[in-house]
Amino acid sequence: MKVTEKEKLQNRDIIACIYEQYKNYMYSLACKYASEHHDCDDIVQDAVMRLIHNADTLGRMDEGQVVAYINLTVRSAALDLLDHKKICGKYFDPQPHDHMICLENPSGWENTVEEGFIKAERNSAVHRAMERVPERFRLLLIGKYYLGLNDRELLDFRGCQKQSLRSIMTRARRMLQKELRKEGITDDKY
Repeated sequence: MKVTEKEKLQNRDIIACIYEQYKNYMYSLACKYASEHHDCDDIVQDAVMRLIHNADTLGRMDEGQVVAYINLTVRSAALDLLDHKKICGKYFDPQPHDHMICLENPSGWENTVEEGFIKAERNSAVHRAMERVPERFRLLLIGKYYLGLNDRELLDFRGCQKQSLRSIMTRARRMLQKELRKEGITDDKY
């Protein structure tokens, strides 16, 4: 079912009105679940995105139903954020890729200043490549290759089937290899 331009404008207006009318209520609900201001912002933003997808339904509701719907949406967004943070806290450092990639010294290299510089440049290139991989794929790569998580732990983190995990990991490795090639790194090691 294709949404017309007129319906898009109506939906935008509905969400704009709802947000203006209930933004303080949404933030107060978010603060019940999260103590940090930026987490409350994330919760409200996620809730608004969810409301946008249901704007036509919200337009047909009375005020009491809208308030109840907002309440459930904010609560759901908050619980999803808390679950995500709990999982990330269990498996990942806040910025693990800042110090994660340390290429081993290939056999035969001496520890000279020049070689140290080359290694540092290469590490920076790998870091830049990792930054360009989408976060959900980057986190799986970090879990698998930096933290050494096994497939079972990755499945718990990702919440998917084993076959699905394999295809996602293949996509993640291909994305990283593509980004590494952009940085001039073409080793088979990656």
